[in-house]
Amino acid sequence: MEKSYFLVVLFSFIFVVGFYGVKGDNKTEECTSAKKTCDECLKSAKCLWCHTDSSCKPYPTGHILPKSSDCALNDARWGVCWVNFKVLLIVMGCIGGIIILAVTICICYCCCCRKKNKAKYAKEDAKWERQKQERKDKADERKAERRARNDEIRRKYGLIKDNTPYQRFEDDP
Repeated sequence: MEKSYFLVVLFSFIFVVGFYGVKGDNKTEECTSAKKTCDECLKSAKCLWCHTDSSCKPYPTGHILPKSSDCALNDARWGVCWVNFKVLLIVMGCIGGIIILAVTICICYCCCCRKKNKAKYAKEDAKWERQKQERKDKADERKAERRARNDEIRRKYGLIKDNTPYQRFEDDP
C-alpha cells in the first residue's frame, strides 16, 4: 500500500513539474529578480522559496523533488508559504491512499455484496410468483364452483339444455 502512495505522489509531481516547467533563462530571472518575501516568490508556480537562506529559486524541473543541496524538504515552500514539501508529500500520500481505499471498497461492494442481494431478490421473486400462482389456482377453483352452481340452477329451471347436437327445424311436423 505504501508503494501506491508513493506512485500517486510521484505522478502528481511529474504532472505539476511537467506542466509548469519552462525551459530557458526566463525562469531564473523571474524567480531571482527582487523577490524578498515568500508570497512574492510563490506568485509564480515556477519558483521555490527556501526558508534557510530566505531566497527565491527556480523550481528544479529536472527533478521531482528539490535536491537537498538546493533546499531541505522541511524548509522548501512551493505553491503556498505555510506548507513545506515534507507535509505536502505526507498529505498527498494520505489523500491518495484514501482515494484508493474508497475505490477498492466501492469495487468490492459492487462485485461481492450485490451478488448476495441478487440471490436474496431471486428468492423473494420466487416466493411472490408462487403466491400469485396459488391465488390464481384458488380463483379458478371458485370460478369453476360458481359455474357448476349456475349450471345446476339453469338445469333445474330448464334454461340450459344438455349437450345435444344441433338439429334443424323442419317445417313439416
